[in-house]
Amino acid sequence: MSRCAFASTAAPNGHTSTGVRPFILCHKRPHRRPLAVGDPDRFLTRLAVVQHVAASKENQALSAIVRACEHVLQQPLDRVTRARRPKRLPVALTVDGISRPVVHSTALASWFVHQPASVHSKRRSMPANLDPAQLAQLRLLLPLLTPRTADEFFLRGGIYDVLGERQLAIQDLTKAIALCPNHERALVLRAKLFENTREFARALEDFKNAGHDINAPEFIGGRVREAQQNDDHETALFWVLRALQASQMEQKWHGFFLEEKGHCYRRLKRYEEAVSAYREVLLQWPDRVTAWSGMAMALDHLHRFEEAVSCWDQVLRLEPNRPNARENRERSLAAARGQVAGLVEEMLLTLAHLSDEKDQDDRKKTL
Repeated sequence: MSRCAFASTAAPNGHTSTGVRPFILCHKRPHRRPLAVGDPDRFLTRLAVVQHVAASKENQALSAIVRACEHVLQQPLDRVTRARRPKRLPVALTVDGISRPVVHSTALASWFVHQPASVHSKRRSMPANLDPAQLAQLRLLLPLLTPRTADEFFLRGGIYDVLGERQLAIQDLTKAIALCPNHERALVLRAKLFENTREFARALEDFKNAGHDINAPEFIGGRVREAQQNDDHETALFWVLRALQASQMEQKWHGFFLEEKGHCYRRLKRYEEAVSAYREVLLQWPDRVTAWSGMAMALDHLHRFEEAVSCWDQVLRLEPNRPNARENRERSLAAARGQVAGLVEEMLLTLAHLSDEKDQDDRKKTL
């Protein structure tokens, strides 16, 4: 057989990159020269170390070399070393072995385990970090969980909370607290769930048991801010009214809670009460631009557009570059002009109607 025929001999699947030709070029030897004992091993080692080919490719190249030596050169190789594939042993897991590593590897479980028991944390922000597929996986994993410790009940209760199962979450958190009465994170999370279900007395008790001063303005201010960020304005109003019941309070906190009362009433669409609250703030702090802005928006909803324009004027006086203030003023002004035009038109129609009635009476008298 010719040299060309020997050099073109390849693996059975037609690939020549790991076939006989690279083997000949690697050793720079004519095809009829007897092979040295370690030549195939050195070539295969070069494939693995330099070219980083897989074990299957090494075996493919070795098969091509053996085939060429036996059937083309009639020089069978006495000793060859075949590459070994890595072992992949099957793993059998129990229910706990499946559920716990998977759940603890999710972002949700990690968050609940490492989250400090701070009342200022945004509990509602966590579901945004999970896509629908992750939430579906959590639902599938929940039946596999078999909590036994307080932390495990707390973890499952937190997952129930994210999935919207509040009552189940409260049940698991109650079990965690029964096992560990001083479990601060479970107490705080259950208190927040009681807030959502409007069980404020039980929420106060849990916050108190968790070690928080439920009468401190700093604590109440944190609760108000978190409730507003979660669009839970009824809870925010509860905390604001509780704070305003205090007999003694610093002026800065008193002004803050008075203004927040106006914001809560406005967001709950109780506009008359909102205007009253804002007026109470502005009587003591006439330069609070956010109070002027809130009252202007409440007056707009009450269709008291001229008063709203006056409020927007105060906003622009105090903060000329406040975002959207000028546009809102123009909108209120246009509505006020339209309201006046509508009143004028209504008056003209009324006068015309009265004139027609008078003409009819005059005709009747003439007849």
